[in-house]
Amino acid sequence: MVNFFNWVSRVVHLSSGSFLIGATAYPFFVPAAYDSVAQPSSASMMYAVVALLVSGLYNAGAAKPSNMASGAGFWRMLIYGIKGSMLLACSPVLDKFVAVPEQKAQIRLAALMAALGAGAFARFFREENTLAIKAE
Repeated sequence: MVNFFNWVSRVVHLSSGSFLIGATAYPFFVPAAYDSVAQPSSASMMYAVVALLVSGLYNAGAAKPSNMASGAGFWRMLIYGIKGSMLLACSPVLDKFVAVPEQKAQIRLAALMAALGAGAFARFFREENTLAIKAE
């Protein structure tokens, strides 16, 4: 049976990540519309970042890294590195260093895509090194 809280956390995690990537990538596809009505507010971006971080930390705990045969420390460092870099790239901290909106969007999109790739690697790494899965 599926744990309801794990399922909700996963849905929130995927939805907020999709929103962030879509909102960041949108100006590259439709720049004229983005400047007028479609630009998401910075508050909605931060809410999505917070939802992504909280659900990601819950998912990381639900993954039970203590059941890993090896590499639990590396896996934790990878997960926290992903979260930290996304927080920096999607927070107002970036506004203090980069003034050009297009450059901010490019940096955010690059950080989010790197986090997406690293997150997929982290999941496969965890599954490869989990004792319960290896026993099957």
